[in-house]
Amino acid sequence: MIYNKLECILQETVIRIEKLHVQYEDEYLIQIQHLSPKEKDVLKQFYKQHTWGLGSAKILALYKNAGIITATEYVLSLSSRETVQQVMNDLLETEHILLAELTIISSLDFGCSAATREILKDCFHFALDDLLENINVIPCNYLHRLRNYLPDIELNALRIQHIQLLLGRESFVSAEQAIGMQQDWLTEINACSKSVLYELMLEMVQDTTCAIGKLFDNIKTLDNISWKYFLHLLRLTSITVKNDKVQILRLRTIIREVFDQVVNERLFEKFVHLILIAREITAANEHVTGEYSSWYKSTLGEMSYRLSKENFILVMEMMTKLITLETSVEYLKIHIKISISSPPKCMEMVVTYKQLCRAQLMKLKNEARNPTANQEFIVIVDNE
Repeated sequence: MIYNKLECILQETVIRIEKLHVQYEDEYLIQIQHLSPKEKDVLKQFYKQHTWGLGSAKILALYKNAGIITATEYVLSLSSRETVQQVMNDLLETEHILLAELTIISSLDFGCSAATREILKDCFHFALDDLLENINVIPCNYLHRLRNYLPDIELNALRIQHIQLLLGRESFVSAEQAIGMQQDWLTEINACSKSVLYELMLEMVQDTTCAIGKLFDNIKTLDNISWKYFLHLLRLTSITVKNDKVQILRLRTIIREVFDQVVNERLFEKFVHLILIAREITAANEHVTGEYSSWYKSTLGEMSYRLSKENFILVMEMMTKLITLETSVEYLKIHIKISISSPPKCMEMVVTYKQLCRAQLMKLKNEARNPTANQEFIVIVDNE
Protein backbone atom coordinates (compact mmCIF):
# COMPACT_ATOMS: atom_id res chain seq x y z
CA MET A 1 0.00 0.00 0.00
CA ILE A 2 2.80 2.41 0.95
CA TYR A 3 4.73 1.67 -2.23
CA ASN A 4 1.56 2.01 -4.31
CA LYS A 5 0.94 5.41 -2.74
CA LEU A 6 4.51 6.56 -3.44
CA GLU A 7 4.32 5.21 -6.97
CA CYS A 8 1.17 7.26 -7.57
CA ILE A 9 2.90 10.37 -6.25
CA LEU A 10 5.88 9.76 -8.52
CA GLN A 11 3.61 9.35 -11.53
CA GLU A 12 1.74 12.54 -10.64
CA THR A 13 5.07 14.31 -10.17
CA VAL A 14 6.06 13.48 -13.75
CA ILE A 15 2.82 14.99 -15.01
CA ARG A 16 3.31 18.13 -12.91
CA ILE A 17 6.90 18.51 -14.11
CA GLU A 18 5.87 18.31 -17.75
CA LYS A 19 2.88 20.67 -17.53
CA LEU A 20 2.69 24.24 -16.31
CA HIS A 21 -0.83 24.07 -14.88
CA VAL A 22 -2.20 20.96 -13.16
CA GLN A 23 -5.25 20.91 -10.90
CA TYR A 24 -5.40 19.88 -7.25
CA GLU A 25 -2.07 21.42 -6.24
CA ASP A 26 -3.10 21.73 -2.57
CA GLU A 27 -4.01 18.03 -2.39
CA TYR A 28 -0.64 17.11 -3.92
CA LEU A 29 1.17 19.29 -1.36
CA ILE A 30 -0.68 17.63 1.54
CA GLN A 31 0.32 14.20 0.24
CA ILE A 32 4.03 14.98 0.00
CA GLN A 33 4.06 16.77 3.34
CA HIS A 34 2.92 13.59 5.06
CA LEU A 35 5.52 11.31 3.50
CA SER A 36 8.09 9.68 5.75
CA PRO A 37 11.70 10.93 5.67
CA LYS A 38 12.73 7.92 3.58
CA GLU A 39 9.89 8.49 1.11
CA LYS A 40 10.76 12.18 0.84
CA ASP A 41 14.34 11.21 0.06
CA VAL A 42 13.13 8.92 -2.73
CA LEU A 43 11.04 11.76 -4.12
CA LYS A 44 13.98 14.17 -3.88
CA GLN A 45 16.31 11.85 -5.79
CA PHE A 46 13.62 11.23 -8.39
CA TYR A 47 13.12 14.96 -8.89
CA LYS A 48 16.85 15.69 -9.12
CA GLN A 49 17.30 13.06 -11.83
CA HIS A 50 14.33 14.21 -13.90
CA THR A 51 14.76 16.63 -16.81
CA TRP A 52 13.73 20.20 -16.01
CA GLY A 53 10.28 20.88 -17.43
CA LEU A 54 7.57 23.52 -17.67
CA GLY A 55 6.25 22.80 -14.19
CA SER A 56 9.56 22.08 -12.46
CA ALA A 57 9.81 25.48 -10.76
CA LYS A 58 6.38 25.08 -9.21
CA ILE A 59 7.26 21.57 -8.04
CA LEU A 60 10.49 22.87 -6.49
CA ALA A 61 8.50 25.47 -4.54
CA LEU A 62 6.16 22.73 -3.29
CA TYR A 63 9.10 20.54 -2.30
CA LYS A 64 10.68 23.40 -0.39
CA ASN A 65 7.39 23.91 1.42
CA ALA A 66 7.22 20.21 2.25
CA GLY A 67 10.82 20.08 3.49
CA ILE A 68 12.01 17.78 0.70
CA ILE A 69 14.64 19.90 -1.02
CA THR A 70 15.59 23.57 -1.13
CA ALA A 71 16.23 25.61 -4.23
CA THR A 72 19.85 26.08 -3.16
CA GLU A 73 20.48 22.36 -2.79
CA TYR A 74 18.85 21.62 -6.14
CA VAL A 75 20.66 24.31 -8.13
CA LEU A 76 24.05 23.43 -6.63
CA SER A 77 23.48 19.77 -7.54
CA LEU A 78 23.27 20.57 -11.25
CA SER A 79 26.37 19.74 -13.30
CA SER A 80 25.46 21.58 -16.50
CA ARG A 81 25.85 25.36 -16.66
CA GLU A 82 23.14 25.48 -19.34
CA THR A 83 20.70 23.67 -17.04
CA VAL A 84 21.54 26.02 -14.17
CA GLN A 85 20.77 28.99 -16.40
CA GLN A 86 17.52 27.39 -17.57
CA VAL A 87 16.45 26.86 -13.96
CA MET A 88 17.42 30.39 -12.94
CA ASN A 89 15.56 31.88 -15.91
CA ASP A 90 12.41 30.15 -14.74
CA LEU A 91 12.91 31.42 -11.19
CA LEU A 92 13.15 34.98 -12.55
CA GLU A 93 9.73 34.54 -14.13
CA THR A 94 7.92 32.50 -11.46
CA GLU A 95 8.37 31.24 -7.89
CA HIS A 96 10.26 34.31 -6.70
CA ILE A 97 10.32 32.89 -3.21
CA LEU A 98 12.97 30.46 -4.44
CA LEU A 99 15.00 33.28 -5.95
CA ALA A 100 14.75 35.02 -2.57
CA GLU A 101 16.06 31.90 -0.84
CA LEU A 102 19.12 31.82 -3.09
CA THR A 103 19.69 35.53 -2.50
CA ILE A 104 19.59 35.17 1.28
CA ILE A 105 21.93 32.15 1.21
CA SER A 106 24.38 34.08 -0.99
CA SER A 107 24.53 36.89 1.58
CA LEU A 108 25.47 34.58 4.44
CA ASP A 109 28.74 32.90 5.35
CA PHE A 110 27.85 29.32 4.54
CA GLY A 111 30.04 26.90 2.64
CA CYS A 112 27.72 27.12 -0.36
CA SER A 113 27.34 30.91 -0.27
CA ALA A 114 30.20 31.73 -2.67
CA ALA A 115 28.95 29.31 -5.30
CA THR A 116 25.43 30.65 -4.92
CA ARG A 117 26.69 34.22 -5.38
CA GLU A 118 28.35 33.27 -8.67
CA ILE A 119 25.19 31.58 -9.91
CA LEU A 120 23.11 34.66 -9.09
CA LYS A 121 25.65 36.99 -10.67
CA ASP A 122 25.57 35.01 -13.92
CA CYS A 123 21.79 34.82 -13.76
CA PHE A 124 21.32 38.58 -13.43
CA HIS A 125 24.03 39.30 -15.98
CA PHE A 126 22.30 37.15 -18.61
CA ALA A 127 18.89 38.51 -17.63
CA LEU A 128 20.05 42.08 -18.27
CA ASP A 129 21.66 41.00 -21.54
CA ASP A 130 18.33 39.55 -22.64
CA LEU A 131 16.36 42.61 -21.55
CA LEU A 132 18.69 44.98 -23.37
CA GLU A 133 18.08 42.89 -26.46
CA ASN A 134 14.31 42.70 -25.91
CA ILE A 135 12.87 45.03 -23.26
CA ASN A 136 9.98 42.69 -22.44
CA VAL A 137 11.59 39.28 -22.84
CA ILE A 138 11.13 38.59 -19.10
CA PRO A 139 7.40 38.80 -18.32
CA CYS A 140 7.68 40.52 -14.93
CA ASN A 141 9.77 42.86 -12.81
CA TYR A 142 11.36 40.22 -10.59
CA LEU A 143 13.09 42.80 -8.35
CA HIS A 144 9.72 44.27 -7.42
CA ARG A 145 8.29 40.80 -6.76
CA LEU A 146 11.18 40.06 -4.41
CA ARG A 147 9.95 42.85 -2.10
CA ASN A 148 7.51 40.29 -0.71
CA TYR A 149 10.26 37.88 0.35
CA LEU A 150 13.49 39.76 1.08
CA PRO A 151 14.49 41.92 4.06
CA ASP A 152 15.43 45.50 3.13
CA ILE A 153 19.16 44.86 3.50
CA GLU A 154 19.22 41.98 1.02
CA LEU A 155 16.82 43.77 -1.36
CA ASN A 156 18.99 46.90 -1.44
CA ALA A 157 22.12 44.82 -1.97
CA LEU A 158 20.40 43.20 -4.94
CA ARG A 159 19.39 46.58 -6.35
CA ILE A 160 22.97 47.84 -6.04
CA GLN A 161 24.26 44.70 -7.73
CA HIS A 162 21.92 45.34 -10.66
CA ILE A 163 23.03 48.97 -10.91
CA GLN A 164 26.65 47.85 -11.06
CA LEU A 165 25.92 45.23 -13.71
CA LEU A 166 24.02 47.75 -15.81
CA LEU A 167 26.76 50.37 -15.57
CA GLY A 168 29.17 47.80 -17.02
CA ARG A 169 27.34 47.79 -20.35
CA GLU A 170 28.43 49.55 -23.54
CA SER A 171 31.44 51.26 -21.98
CA PHE A 172 32.84 51.98 -25.47
CA VAL A 173 30.82 55.25 -25.53
CA SER A 174 32.90 58.01 -23.96
CA ALA A 175 31.52 60.91 -21.95
CA GLU A 176 32.28 63.25 -24.86
CA GLN A 177 30.32 61.05 -27.26
CA ALA A 178 27.49 60.89 -24.74
CA ILE A 179 26.98 64.67 -25.06
CA GLY A 180 25.76 64.15 -28.61
CA MET A 181 23.68 61.08 -27.77
CA GLN A 182 22.01 62.19 -24.54
CA GLN A 183 18.86 63.59 -26.19
CA ASP A 184 18.37 60.42 -28.25
CA TRP A 185 18.78 58.31 -25.11
CA LEU A 186 16.19 60.44 -23.35
CA THR A 187 13.74 59.85 -26.19
CA GLU A 188 14.54 56.15 -26.06
CA ILE A 189 13.88 55.72 -22.34
CA ASN A 190 10.65 57.72 -22.53
CA ALA A 191 9.47 55.47 -25.37
CA CYS A 192 9.98 52.30 -23.28
CA SER A 193 8.41 53.60 -20.05
CA LYS A 194 5.88 50.74 -20.01
CA SER A 195 8.47 48.01 -20.49
CA VAL A 196 9.82 45.46 -18.01
CA LEU A 197 13.33 46.87 -18.46
CA TYR A 198 12.15 50.36 -17.46
CA GLU A 199 10.27 49.00 -14.44
CA LEU A 200 13.31 46.98 -13.42
CA MET A 201 15.57 50.05 -13.63
CA LEU A 202 13.02 52.04 -11.65
CA GLU A 203 13.10 49.37 -8.95
CA MET A 204 16.91 49.51 -8.84
CA VAL A 205 16.79 53.13 -7.64
CA GLN A 206 13.93 52.92 -5.13
CA ASP A 207 16.35 53.41 -2.27
CA THR A 208 17.53 56.78 -3.58
CA THR A 209 20.23 57.16 -0.93
CA CYS A 210 21.94 53.94 -2.02
CA ALA A 211 21.33 54.60 -5.71
CA ILE A 212 22.83 58.11 -5.66
CA GLY A 213 25.86 56.87 -3.75
CA LYS A 214 26.47 53.97 -6.12
CA LEU A 215 26.01 56.04 -9.28
CA PHE A 216 28.44 58.76 -8.30
CA ASP A 217 30.98 56.35 -6.84
CA ASN A 218 31.31 54.95 -10.36
CA ILE A 219 32.39 58.21 -12.00
CA LYS A 220 34.81 59.45 -9.35
CA THR A 221 37.75 57.52 -10.79
CA LEU A 222 36.92 58.24 -14.46
CA ASP A 223 36.70 54.49 -15.07
CA ASN A 224 34.81 53.27 -18.12
CA ILE A 225 31.10 53.00 -17.44
CA SER A 226 28.02 52.84 -19.59
CA TRP A 227 27.05 56.49 -19.86
CA LYS A 228 23.78 55.53 -21.44
CA TYR A 229 22.62 53.54 -18.43
CA PHE A 230 24.28 55.85 -15.92
CA LEU A 231 22.12 58.66 -17.31
CA HIS A 232 19.02 56.46 -17.47
CA LEU A 233 19.45 55.49 -13.82
CA LEU A 234 20.27 59.05 -12.79
CA ARG A 235 17.09 60.23 -14.48
CA LEU A 236 14.98 57.59 -12.75
CA THR A 237 16.63 58.38 -9.41
CA SER A 238 15.86 62.07 -9.86
CA ILE A 239 12.25 61.23 -10.67
CA THR A 240 11.98 58.93 -7.65
CA VAL A 241 13.37 61.65 -5.37
CA LYS A 242 10.35 63.84 -6.25
CA ASN A 243 10.37 66.71 -3.72
CA ASP A 244 12.28 64.91 -0.95
CA LYS A 245 14.23 67.81 0.59
CA VAL A 246 17.07 65.65 1.89
CA GLN A 247 17.77 63.94 -1.43
CA ILE A 248 17.26 67.16 -3.41
CA LEU A 249 19.89 68.85 -1.25
CA ARG A 250 22.18 65.88 -1.79
CA LEU A 251 21.86 66.12 -5.58
CA ARG A 252 22.45 69.87 -5.49
CA THR A 253 25.55 69.31 -3.39
CA ILE A 254 26.87 66.68 -5.79
CA ILE A 255 26.44 69.01 -8.78
CA ARG A 256 28.30 71.79 -6.93
CA GLU A 257 31.05 69.34 -5.96
CA VAL A 258 31.49 68.23 -9.57
CA PHE A 259 31.82 71.88 -10.62
CA ASP A 260 34.46 72.41 -7.91
CA GLN A 261 36.30 69.33 -9.22
CA VAL A 262 36.28 70.84 -12.71
CA VAL A 263 38.07 73.91 -11.40
CA ASN A 264 40.46 72.06 -9.09
CA GLU A 265 41.37 69.15 -11.36
CA ARG A 266 41.26 71.22 -14.59
CA LEU A 267 40.05 68.23 -16.62
CA PHE A 268 37.78 68.69 -19.62
CA GLU A 269 36.34 65.22 -19.10
CA LYS A 270 35.17 66.24 -15.64
CA PHE A 271 33.46 69.28 -17.20
CA VAL A 272 31.67 66.97 -19.63
CA HIS A 273 30.50 64.92 -16.63
CA LEU A 274 29.11 68.11 -15.09
CA ILE A 275 27.10 68.97 -18.20
CA LEU A 276 25.75 65.44 -18.63
CA ILE A 277 24.69 65.24 -14.97
CA ALA A 278 23.11 68.68 -14.91
CA ARG A 279 21.13 68.09 -18.09
CA GLU A 280 19.82 64.73 -16.95
CA ILE A 281 18.77 65.92 -13.50
CA THR A 282 17.15 69.15 -14.71
CA ALA A 283 15.23 67.25 -17.40
CA ALA A 284 13.90 64.81 -14.80
CA ASN A 285 13.17 66.92 -11.72
CA GLU A 286 12.92 70.72 -11.64
CA HIS A 287 12.79 70.64 -7.83
CA VAL A 288 16.56 70.07 -7.73
CA THR A 289 17.98 73.12 -9.54
CA GLY A 290 15.12 74.32 -11.70
CA GLU A 291 15.20 74.02 -15.47
CA TYR A 292 18.50 73.67 -17.31
CA SER A 293 18.48 77.36 -18.24
CA SER A 294 18.26 78.29 -14.56
CA TRP A 295 21.13 76.00 -13.64
CA TYR A 296 23.24 77.25 -16.56
CA LYS A 297 22.68 80.89 -15.58
CA SER A 298 23.46 80.44 -11.88
CA THR A 299 26.41 78.07 -12.38
CA LEU A 300 28.11 79.25 -15.58
CA GLY A 301 26.49 82.58 -16.43
CA GLU A 302 27.38 84.03 -13.03
CA MET A 303 30.58 82.10 -12.32
CA SER A 304 32.74 85.23 -12.54
CA TYR A 305 31.37 86.26 -9.13
CA ARG A 306 32.82 83.12 -7.55
CA LEU A 307 35.90 82.27 -9.59
CA SER A 308 39.23 83.94 -10.08
CA LYS A 309 39.95 85.36 -13.53
CA GLU A 310 42.28 82.45 -14.23
CA ASN A 311 39.62 79.88 -13.38
CA PHE A 312 36.96 81.80 -15.31
CA ILE A 313 39.15 81.57 -18.42
CA LEU A 314 39.68 77.85 -17.77
CA VAL A 315 35.95 77.11 -17.62
CA MET A 316 35.23 79.30 -20.66
CA GLU A 317 37.82 77.33 -22.63
CA MET A 318 36.07 74.11 -21.63
CA MET A 319 32.67 75.54 -22.57
CA THR A 320 34.08 76.52 -25.96
CA LYS A 321 35.61 73.10 -26.49
CA LEU A 322 32.23 71.53 -25.77
CA ILE A 323 30.49 73.35 -28.64
CA THR A 324 31.55 70.98 -31.43
CA LEU A 325 30.17 68.04 -29.43
CA GLU A 326 26.71 69.61 -29.22
CA THR A 327 23.88 68.09 -31.24
CA SER A 328 20.98 69.70 -29.37
CA VAL A 329 19.48 72.81 -30.91
CA GLU A 330 17.62 73.60 -27.69
CA TYR A 331 20.70 73.58 -25.47
CA LEU A 332 22.61 75.76 -27.93
CA LYS A 333 19.75 78.27 -27.93
CA ILE A 334 19.99 78.44 -24.14
CA HIS A 335 23.76 78.97 -24.29
CA ILE A 336 23.28 81.77 -26.80
CA LYS A 337 20.46 83.45 -24.87
CA ILE A 338 21.86 83.37 -21.31
CA SER A 339 24.30 86.20 -20.65
CA ILE A 340 27.68 85.44 -19.11
CA SER A 341 29.18 87.98 -16.72
CA SER A 342 32.91 88.26 -17.28
CA PRO A 343 35.92 89.70 -15.43
CA PRO A 344 37.81 92.63 -16.95
CA LYS A 345 39.35 91.95 -20.40
CA CYS A 346 37.48 88.65 -20.82
CA MET A 347 34.46 89.90 -22.76
CA GLU A 348 36.04 88.96 -26.10
CA MET A 349 36.20 85.33 -24.98
CA VAL A 350 32.48 85.41 -24.15
CA VAL A 351 31.64 87.02 -27.52
CA THR A 352 33.67 84.37 -29.36
CA TYR A 353 31.88 81.65 -27.40
CA LYS A 354 28.48 83.02 -28.38
CA GLN A 355 29.53 83.28 -32.04
CA LEU A 356 30.71 79.69 -32.10
CA CYS A 357 27.44 78.58 -30.49
CA ARG A 358 25.53 80.38 -33.25
CA ALA A 359 27.72 78.76 -35.90
CA GLN A 360 27.11 75.31 -34.45
CA LEU A 361 23.38 76.04 -34.24
CA MET A 362 23.33 77.09 -37.90
CA LYS A 363 25.22 73.95 -38.86
CA LEU A 364 22.72 71.71 -37.05
CA LYS A 365 19.75 73.48 -38.60
CA ASN A 366 21.25 73.19 -42.08
CA GLU A 367 21.94 69.51 -41.56
CA ALA A 368 18.37 68.98 -40.35
CA ARG A 369 17.02 70.61 -43.52
CA ASN A 370 19.38 68.75 -45.84
CA PRO A 371 21.50 66.05 -44.14
CA THR A 372 23.82 65.59 -47.16
CA ALA A 373 24.35 69.24 -48.12
CA ASN A 374 26.65 70.40 -45.33
CA GLN A 375 29.40 67.84 -45.12
CA GLU A 376 32.03 70.59 -45.68
CA PHE A 377 30.64 72.95 -43.01
CA ILE A 378 33.04 72.61 -40.10
CA VAL A 379 33.33 74.70 -36.95
CA ILE A 380 36.96 75.10 -35.94
CA VAL A 381 37.75 75.98 -32.34
CA ASP A 382 41.27 77.16 -31.60
CA ASN A 383 42.13 76.30 -27.99
CA GLU A 384 45.78 77.18 -28.23
